[in-house]
Amino acid sequence: MNTLPEIIKALEKAADALDTAEYDLKGGFMLATVNRVYYCIFYCMTALLYSEGVYAKTHQGARAKFGELFIKTGILPSEMANHARNAYDLRQEADYDLDAQISEEEAKILLQNAHDFYRMSSEYLQNRIKQ
Repeated sequence: MNTLPEIIKALEKAADALDTAEYDLKGGFMLATVNRVYYCIFYCMTALLYSEGVYAKTHQGARAKFGELFIKTGILPSEMANHARNAYDLRQEADYDLDAQISEEEAKILLQNAHDFYRMSSEYLQNRIKQ
């Protein structure tokens, strides 16, 4: 089965979420920034899983399979799992805690982590597709 179209779509959604996160940060919308950062990372994980023929049904399942297939095997650095876990936790807080507050500094760090995650995912997938 050719998963390339799905990989490309997932990466496009990740890039869009990353662009939106930058826009939200510039506008002072810290909670929205956190949401978009998480979805950038989630779509990157989705693209990576598609490259292995894995279609996770839940966010938790995607994070678990990503860890199993890419982190525990050493294919990608463990910092990526840390970025995913942190973004997920903060996204949960931002989206569901009515008293949530994320500082601009926290949002900037998360955004940088998302840029790193996107770059590492894209580089891995480009190399994998060339093979």
